Amino acid sequence: MEKQKKFRFVTTAVWLALIAVLAILLVTAHFYREKSAEHAEASDQVEALSSDVVDLEAEIAELTRQIEALEGEVSDVQSDYTELYDEHSDLQEKHSDLQSDYTELHTDYKELIADMDGIAGELAAKEAELTAAVKDLETKSRRITSLEKRLDRQISRYDDAVEEKDELSVEIAELEESIAQLEADIYRLRTAAAVQAVNAKTEPKQETPVQSPEPEPLPEPEILPQPEILPEPEPTPEPVTVPIPAPAPEVPAYIPSGEANEEELMRLLQYGVPLKWYRNSAGSLYQAPAQFTAFGYYDLTTGETITYNADTVYYSASLIKAPYIYSVLLEVAEFEKTAERDAEGNILYREGEEKYNLDEMWTFDPETMMQEGSGEIKALPAGTQMTWRELFAYVLLWSDNVALNQIMDRFGFSTFYSLVGQLGIQGTSSDFMDLSVNDCLKFMKEIYNFFGTDSRWAAFMKENMMKSKHKVMICAAFPDGTVPHKYGWDIDSYHDMAIIYDEHPYLLVIMTDLHDGTDEDNAFVRSVVEMTKQIHADRHAG
Repeated sequence: MEKQKKFRFVTTAVWLALIAVLAILLVTAHFYREKSAEHAEASDQVEALSSDVVDLEAEIAELTRQIEALEGEVSDVQSDYTELYDEHSDLQEKHSDLQSDYTELHTDYKELIADMDGIAGELAAKEAELTAAVKDLETKSRRITSLEKRLDRQISRYDDAVEEKDELSVEIAELEESIAQLEADIYRLRTAAAVQAVNAKTEPKQETPVQSPEPEPLPEPEILPQPEILPEPEPTPEPVTVPIPAPAPEVPAYIPSGEANEEELMRLLQYGVPLKWYRNSAGSLYQAPAQFTAFGYYDLTTGETITYNADTVYYSASLIKAPYIYSVLLEVAEFEKTAERDAEGNILYREGEEKYNLDEMWTFDPETMMQEGSGEIKALPAGTQMTWRELFAYVLLWSDNVALNQIMDRFGFSTFYSLVGQLGIQGTSSDFMDLSVNDCLKFMKEIYNFFGTDSRWAAFMKENMMKSKHKVMICAAFPDGTVPHKYGWDIDSYHDMAIIYDEHPYLLVIMTDLHDGTDEDNAFVRSVVEMTKQIHADRHAG
């Protein structure tokens, strides 16, 4: 049994060995085939590489030749480099010098920039001064134009007065000569009468002769002093011919009818104007109605209007002061709405905003500020001080020219002419002092609306216009201190415009050339006002 087991074991081992050998042979054959393939492939690659090596050797030979050529060039370049390096050293030295110069120039540049900034600031300031100067020039030009017109009127009136004075001087000289002749005649006649009286006392009476004893001799008559012998008077001159004023042009007489209607009002405006003295072409004086009358009524409740010559542009005198002051106070009020304030609510006036501080003090200098025309300030002593607020009050109360011109110089005309453009005012387009009745109504409507705001400057303006010192025109027909108005009085100009605070408020404008301001002139104005009051009341009755 053991022999069998050993035989089986040996047999199995042999078989296993054979199998292992066979497996090894198979694996070896497999690896051999792979290696053979790899060897064939490697051979191909070797051949390819050999070909490449040949090519590379050719390229290397070519590159070697190029390298040799480049080495020659490098030698040349190195030589050039040495030269360039030397030049570079020189350039570096120059660069150092240039860098130093650059530093100095940069410093100078910064200084120039600083100088330019300063110059730019000065230029901006000069431009601002130029702009202000241009505006001031425009203001002065308008004022010069206005003054030239006033001067022309003054010159014309002066020439007429000189001509009239010369004529009156001739008449006075002739009358004085006549009076002297009459006095000489009277003296001569009185002297002759005295001589006759003396002679009458010394002559004997002529009686009927009678027989009588010889009379005693009469004493010698007393010799009286002879009167002074007067020189013979010169021949009496021809009677003086005094020019008789030409009759006034015939116009229909205005006869009040007692009715208050528009037709009657138009008759009053056309035919009821007081007479003025005029001079005809021959130089003679005559009286005739005023040549210019204009009227405007505007009902602020209904918008109804009554007008006469309302589009005629005329010299407004001081009427223009109210619209101008309104434009400035409106500008001040608008500034105060957005002005910066401190913790206590006081306005902080920044640079350029000082003009809006109407509590700032102002000092009167007659040498530089004196003005012709209306006002009270010109009578005050030099150095008188008041606030700018008070200057505004003087314009509205007294129509003061000194105050107005100071305000114009401070605020200019930008806001005013902006307002003029918005409202379509016609008169001021040709001259600052010119307005029509319709222009006045437009301005007064704006002022009335301003008075209806809560602005302290609206209340200020309204109060001072109510207290205006000239009270003989429109406001004379109403309780004192109830009618805000502005009058204008100058050569050939006598105007007034007002807001009437009735239950139904309305505006009233009257413009005339009745510059004398007589009782008759004022009576005419009040007649127009009373008739307008009645028409207004009738329109709102019931």
